[in-house]
Parts: sequence; C-alpha cells; structure tokens
Amino acid sequence: MYWGDKAIVMAKEALKIFIHSLPMGSKFNICSFGSNHSFLFPESREYSEDSLEQALEDIDTYDK
Repeated sequence: MYWGDKAIVMAKEALKIFIHSLPMGSKFNICSFGSNHSFLFPESREYSEDSLEQALEDIDTYDK
C-alpha cells in the first residue's frame, strides 16, 4: 500500500504523541534524517516544557 504524502504527516503525529508521553525528567533527543542527518539538541536534553516546545516546533518543520 502506498501512503504518499500522508506517511510523513502520520509519522510526525506519531512522534508528537510519543514526545508527549515521555515522563518529566527523562532525557531525549530527536535525530532527523534524509540525505543527511542532524540532531535537535547537541546532546540529549531533560524533558521539560521548554524542551517539549522546542521539539514540537522542530517536528513541524520536517518535510519542508
């Protein structure tokens, strides 16, 4: 089955749900990739309102 452009939208929504489910105080980072790869933070960061907001803003830029 081919999902086309819906696949990236669904992956972004799944990542947002996963990020929201992390327990406060845990550490996380996001690696985005395609032709190249990059990390959201230089090193894993503690989950907080600030890091959550940064992650959600970053996720919204994927596939643009």
